[in-house]
Amino acid sequence: GQASGDGVAILEVSRGSPAASFGLQPRDIVREVNGEAIETPEKLREIAMSNSRWWRFTIERDGRLMNQILRY
Repeated sequence: GQASGDGVAILEVSRGSPAASFGLQPRDIVREVNGEAIETPEKLREIAMSNSRWWRFTIERDGRLMNQILRY
């Protein structure tokens, strides 16, 4: 996917939410998960609900892009 500079900003991380399980922090911007560009919170939620065992995501935190891989 082409990075469009979009992404979904995390405003709050509720306990037990997908964001919490990914270790996201408020103000992180989620750009990509498993190679799919994240442009809406719905998209993020949809991907988070899928039963993937590997999670590869790109987030922007404090202006820096970070790639993280999680395995369940």
